[in-house]
Amino acid sequence: MNLRELKHIFRQHMAWQRDEVLREQVALVWGNLPVTLLASLITACGQLWFMWPRVDHSASLAWLAYNWLTAALFCLTQILVSKRLGLRGQAWAQTLGMGFMGIAWGSSVTVSAAFGQSDALVYTLLVAGGVAAGALGVSAALLAASLAYLVASVGMYFMAILLFADPSYLPLALLLLVYLVMIVIQVVNTQQAALRGIQFQLQNVELVQKLRHESAQALAAQQSAEQANQDKSKFLAAASHDLRQPLHAMGLFVEALSRSPLSADQAKVLTHLRSASISTSEMLNTLLDYSRLEAGAVKANHKAFSLQNLLADLENEFGMQADSKDLFYRSRETTLAAYADPTLVDLVLRNLISNALRYTRTGGVLVACRRRGPCVAVQVWDTGLGIAPEHQQAVFKEFHQLDNPERDRQKGLGLGLAIVKRLCETMGAQINLRSVPGRGSMFELVLPHYAGILAGDVAAAPAASWAGLRVMVIDDEAPVRQGMQSLLKSWGCECECFESAQEALDHLALLSDDKLPQVLISDYRLRHDLTGAQAIADVRAAMHARGVSYKLPGIIITGDTAPERIREAQRTDALLLHKPVSAAALGKALTQALA
Repeated sequence: MNLRELKHIFRQHMAWQRDEVLREQVALVWGNLPVTLLASLITACGQLWFMWPRVDHSASLAWLAYNWLTAALFCLTQILVSKRLGLRGQAWAQTLGMGFMGIAWGSSVTVSAAFGQSDALVYTLLVAGGVAAGALGVSAALLAASLAYLVASVGMYFMAILLFADPSYLPLALLLLVYLVMIVIQVVNTQQAALRGIQFQLQNVELVQKLRHESAQALAAQQSAEQANQDKSKFLAAASHDLRQPLHAMGLFVEALSRSPLSADQAKVLTHLRSASISTSEMLNTLLDYSRLEAGAVKANHKAFSLQNLLADLENEFGMQADSKDLFYRSRETTLAAYADPTLVDLVLRNLISNALRYTRTGGVLVACRRRGPCVAVQVWDTGLGIAPEHQQAVFKEFHQLDNPERDRQKGLGLGLAIVKRLCETMGAQINLRSVPGRGSMFELVLPHYAGILAGDVAAAPAASWAGLRVMVIDDEAPVRQGMQSLLKSWGCECECFESAQEALDHLALLSDDKLPQVLISDYRLRHDLTGAQAIADVRAAMHARGVSYKLPGIIITGDTAPERIREAQRTDALLLHKPVSAAALGKALTQALA
């Protein structure tokens, strides 16, 4: 290290670096100072003990007084004044303080040489040199303070040797010069190491703050995304509920109207009306399925079941749709059984088959099962448009549709495959996709295979005759009440409809025991914050008070897809149907409720 480098370093440090580094340097010096000053005072007493018999007493005491006064002023500066000085003021105070401390200890050598014996000079020089090592360790973080101590103390040593010592001590002055150069180099290196340590510490602090800031931003973004997802679910639930009310009433009127004598033109219009109603119902049912999955209200109920019965039902339903589009629909017979939730498997396959028919223009759809070790794979093949490799993961995202930029409602909402994915996750099943653009796709549902013997699926109950069945309906929507009454009466039921639970209770009090209702159908969300579950409970309580022994069967119909509403309704013992309810679904629910 040459003088030019030393000069550059000194200028750099006299500029006090940047405030963050200087603050750490000053803090390090202040932190080490109290213990160092205490050790200095104790060492000064030992120095006086040696100097007392060899050096003039007045000079020795004057030196000790100056040493202690300098230490006291340095300490008081730290305690009382440092905060008022500002950052750079504190650095200058430390530099001056270390300079005066260097004079204090260097003057012990000068006093010994001027007022004492020759051996006193050597001893005090050794002690002062040891104290200097400790002092430099304290001020190593601040180069200016270290250099101030060195210049002051070594300057006093030279003064003692050149002015008061015997000429034989001149070689010692040369050794002191070498010592000064070596110690300066050491101080500079120590200073550089201290600066690197401080800079690393500041960089770490800055990095931690940056990471905390980024983490806070990521957390805020996550919370914003979660809130947006919740808002989306609430919007879907609200929109679904509001649309279901008139659609449910329309479906009931359509079914009732179909049982009336119609002309050919009227029958044709009714056919178009039913088609539009079914299309709208399918879209709303898709929204409902998605909302239920978002709400966590769908739970898997695994059991062993035959896949052949399920495939046969699907072929009966979708075969007619395929015929209407001049497509073929085939399902291969199978003897395989699966262990899963048959209802959820049915819903998955319905979405897959519906998608396949929607995007197939020529050819058709094939559904088949294959045994794969401990699993069974249910495959839906089509000869449709196919899906490019780069889009095969994206098709399982919400509202993602291929080949539908105009958002044709006949092509659905883009939720079918998202629902499939969620349902598979709920069941713990696997969904695979293989596709070749222009040639078609194959979706594969992988389920656990059941190798046991099935007792056989229970045959569907025949359609019941409900002639004379007494049904009570509670719904606050007049069109729904009228539509329900028309449909139930067309089935031969005796139907009484009421706007509120209180109206139903008032009417119940006027009935004789042989006219009491046999089934109660209620909307879930009634006026005055009353729910269908509460209405059913109140009617049951009134009938129990009259001595009725049987528990009135209840059916709750709701268009509300809010997660908390769905979970609350599912906790009741009544059957739960979601609007719009088809005549077939209502009839099935009546059969189940009366079973």
